[in-house]
Amino acid sequence: MRCFNHKEKDAVGICKVCNKALCIDCANIYKNVVICNESCNNVYDVELYEKKIGNNVNKVALFAQKSIAVFLLILGLLSTLYSILLFISIQENSDFWGIVFLILGLPILSLGFALLLFVIKQRK
Repeated sequence: MRCFNHKEKDAVGICKVCNKALCIDCANIYKNVVICNESCNNVYDVELYEKKIGNNVNKVALFAQKSIAVFLLILGLLSTLYSILLFISIQENSDFWGIVFLILGLPILSLGFALLLFVIKQRK
């Protein structure tokens, strides 16, 4: 294989960004990778930065989703338990409020459970 810039010289490496064959004079070693010029250095830096930032954003998003899922599970569980306590109490209007808290609690509980399952699948 011949150098992209010097057709008379043999290539010793290929640019990581643009895939040009490079001779010993054209090849620059940058962060243990062969790069051909300054513009490819900049592109490679941006790619590394975006990859690093992307991984951090995913970790933060998963943590936020897990926190919301746990919050919804606790809220739904408390609401459902409170509705059961209202059903067994003998106070006036306790059946009405028991139904209200049950109607609110069960969907919140199931939403929290579904979100937690989603987060667990995302981590794999």
